[in-house]
Parts: sequence; C-alpha cells; structure tokens
Amino acid sequence: MAGGIFLAIFNVNLCGEIIVLKNGGDLKGDVIEESNDYVKVRVENVGELTLNRTDVRSIEKNGDFLTPPELYEKKKRELNEASPEAHLELGNFCVENRLYGYARNEFKRVVEIDPDYKEEVEARLEYIEAMENLNRAKYLLEMGDYVEVVRIIETLLSSKPQTIRVEEEAHELLSRANDKMGDILGKIPVPIGSESMSLDKAEDILKLLNSAQNRIDCFLVRLDNLQVFNSLVAAVLRGIDVRIVADKRHIESNILQIKSIGAKVKELDFEGRLSSLFFIIDGKCLWISPYGVGQASVILGKNNSIKITHTPLVQRYLRLFERLYNGTPGNDERRGEDFVIGQSMVESYFTPGEDAKAKLLERIKAARESLYFYTAYFEDKDICNAIINLHRAGVMVKGVFERKNERRIDYNRMLKEGLNVGENDRTYSIYGTMIIIDSKVVITGSFVLDRKYWNKAHQDLLFIYDEDIAKAYEEERVKLFF
Repeated sequence: MAGGIFLAIFNVNLCGEIIVLKNGGDLKGDVIEESNDYVKVRVENVGELTLNRTDVRSIEKNGDFLTPPELYEKKKRELNEASPEAHLELGNFCVENRLYGYARNEFKRVVEIDPDYKEEVEARLEYIEAMENLNRAKYLLEMGDYVEVVRIIETLLSSKPQTIRVEEEAHELLSRANDKMGDILGKIPVPIGSESMSLDKAEDILKLLNSAQNRIDCFLVRLDNLQVFNSLVAAVLRGIDVRIVADKRHIESNILQIKSIGAKVKELDFEGRLSSLFFIIDGKCLWISPYGVGQASVILGKNNSIKITHTPLVQRYLRLFERLYNGTPGNDERRGEDFVIGQSMVESYFTPGEDAKAKLLERIKAARESLYFYTAYFEDKDICNAIINLHRAGVMVKGVFERKNERRIDYNRMLKEGLNVGENDRTYSIYGTMIIIDSKVVITGSFVLDRKYWNKAHQDLLFIYDEDIAKAYEEERVKLFF
C-alpha cells in the first residue's frame, strides 16, 4: 500500500538514492537515517518519510548523481563483453570524463576483440595523450611554471597533426604562457650596440632565417622549437641551402624531417658534449644565443641574443662550421682572436683547442666592483675558487644556478662561504652561461662552467668590452634572475 502512494508522488524527484521496494516500486530521495527497523528518507517537495525496513528491498545510488568513476563501473557491469562497439563506446565515455586510464583499457580490449579497429583506436589513444599534455600544461600554468608550459605545448604541436579542439586549446595556453612571461621578463625596446654587433630579442632569429637568400648554416644542440623548425623547413622549400651540424647522439625527429626534404645534415659524435649554438645567414650574419633553440631554452621575444655582421668575426665562425661540416683538421692555436667592432673590443674563443678557461679566469680575477653570473652547469673548482676569492675581497657577487642541475658541489661551497647565490625558479630557462663584470664586460656565447667541457666539448665564448651592452644585459638579466 505504501509503495503505490510513493510511486505516484516521487518518481519525478532526482535525489541521491533510489530506495527499491519489495512490492516492485521505488522512490528517489536522500536517506538521512537507517536502523534495523526503519529507513528515514527526505524527499524533495514532500519532506521526511519513514519506511519499514521490511518493505525495503535495497538502497542504491541514484545514477544521476554517480561520480564518473562510479558511472564507469555501472556501465562496465552492464556491458556486452564480447562487443568491440560496446567497449569503444565506453572508452569514448571515459575520454569525455577524463578517465584516461579506464579509456586505454577499453580501447585495448576493442583491438583484442577485433583488430580491424586498430587504426581508429590509435587515433583515440593519440587524442588521449594530447589531452593529458594539455591538462598538465594547464596545471603548470596555474603553478607559474610558464617555461615548462611552452615546452609541453610546442612539443605537442610539433609532434603530429592534432584535432581542432586540441590545437585551439594548445594555442590558447601558449598565448597565455607567453603573456605571463612577457609580464615577468619584459622586452628590450630597441637593439643595443652598433650596426655590426647588437643585442637582440631572441625572436629575431626567425626574421633572419626568413630573410636568407642563399644559405643557412646551423650549429645545433637540439632543434625542438616549432617556430624555428618551421622557418628552416620553409627555407628548404624555397630553395635555400640549409646545412646543419649536430651531435648524432641527440639527433631528433625535427632534424630528420628537415633532412628528408633536402637539408644537408652532418652528424658528428660530440660524445654528448656540445654547447655551441649559432646560425650563419648567407655567410654574412652571425646569430649566437646562450639559450639554445629548444622549446624551453628560447622563449621567443623574451630572451636576448647577439647578432653580429662584422665580417672578420662572422668568417671565424664560418671557418669553424666548414671545418666540422667537411671533416677537415683544425689549427693547433691555443689562443683566441681579437676584433674591434665599432667602439667595442671583442675576444673570441672556441673549445676544445683554444685556452678559453685561462682567459675566463683572468677576467674573473680582474673584477673590482661586481660579478653577476648564471649558468646551467657549474662544476669547476678553479672558477669556483676565483669567484669565492672575489667575495672575500669585497666584490659584490650574485649567481643563479639551474635548479635541474644535479651537480651541486660548487653551489654548496658558495652557500657555505656566504655568497649570494640561489637556484633558478623558472625551470629550463637557463641553457648556457652569462657573466657580467663591473657593468663593463659581458662574457656570453654557448658554454657552461664545467671542467670536463674545456678540453672535450665544442663551445664558443665571446668577451664583449662594451659598457652599453654590459649595462643592458645587466638590467635585463638582473630583472629576470635576481
């Protein structure tokens, strides 16, 4: 009797539980109290009702209120286990509710039942991977790790074609991350330096690549920045002679793709020790960045690089490139070369071969007022001692270490000595090394402060004696890292 009345009144309610009655009826409400004798239920628009426990067959969760995992389990119990279409549909449900682990299991079962679904399932699995990357990027964006967001998104967009939904979300996240970094890092309003040597924004490499008339020579650690990759591909397609020297231990898909369409790639065994990174455009313009062209190490428009059109210095880098590209032996000189560029003096060193470390120690020891540095790697007792001695002598020293670097002996020594050093809080935004001395000298290029690299690794160092450039670097770098 009671069950019939309840059915007439309560079937329209969407509450938390379904009370299944022994007479075949059911009602929907919120169970607020139970005992061995009764069940008390609150029903919307009616109030509280008390049922005899002997009239109740079972109490179940209302499917309209189940969580996605609970719904999955319910659907799984009702599934036709032998039907690939059923597993495919359940997998799609899991994808829409971000239950990616469950989705993978369902799609795997689809192929096990019917291998003809393999291509369709692979497309769904690629979509899952893309969405997981987007979700991770969203989380990191909220956490403030903008460099890592850019790295994830550019990897995603450069790996393979994506769905419209993924591309739209990816570009939106990339734009937000770059805007955030722009707020933090700022930009240099105009090039600083002379016509033959200027401090540029890192995005200018795209302009240079797109302006090439005959040839682009690239000395690369890696090439996983989407914009740079696309510019090089476009250059090959419009008939530009693109030559690349890279470490065969780090050859990646983007370099192989460019090679497949006509770029000339020289793979050399640098034993994983390659720090030099530069581009030479038409044999006339040299572009050097201490940040690389990886997704994270170059945030286009945010980091600074050196552009040089001084012919003798450009030719020096070109001779190094030709020697490595053609496999010809180098000279046995132990010192670098000096150049006068406008009102500035520049000293250039290559390793291995030229004694760059001795020159670096000489310059560090000559500091009298201040020394700023930041570096991706630091494992050199001699340089560490020289910097500590400056601190003891009263020179203001500030340093930043890449926090992903596990080699911490010198870092810990400096902390113990009381130096003002810390770890970079923007992961992967340091690739090489930058040193600014007395607001007058900048030591840049593509190198790291690692004792193992001086005699084995290919690196390039520029000692720039120019107060305007030094002060510009100091202003921008101090704002970024200190």
